[in-house]
Amino acid sequence: MIVKQRTNWHRHDMYELDSENKPVQSGTAVFIKELSSRHFPSADDIILKMAGQQLTVPFLQRNGFNDPILITQKDGLGMIVPPEAFTVDDVEYYVGKLLIVLIESL
Repeated sequence: MIVKQRTNWHRHDMYELDSENKPVQSGTAVFIKELSSRHFPSADDIILKMAGQQLTVPFLQRNGFNDPILITQKDGLGMIVPPEAFTVDDVEYYVGKLLIVLIESL
């Protein structure tokens, strides 16, 4: 049995050639460790919080859509939001597995 020595910890392919010159890949142990050690500032200064009935076409025409909007209450949006227990399996049931496979391949 031949055992290769691992050449890197920051790439998914642990034996990738020239890995020392490549950036850390997302999802690797190194990436997760670096991300979890960072401190991010609060987004409260840039997020617009409003109720669903406040988000109207005239509002968007006046203010644009340049900042993220957090809808605190879905009432008044004019749309039906699935219940919180709604899962990917439910989507597959309603739209069919073929559509899910097509979306995943994009």
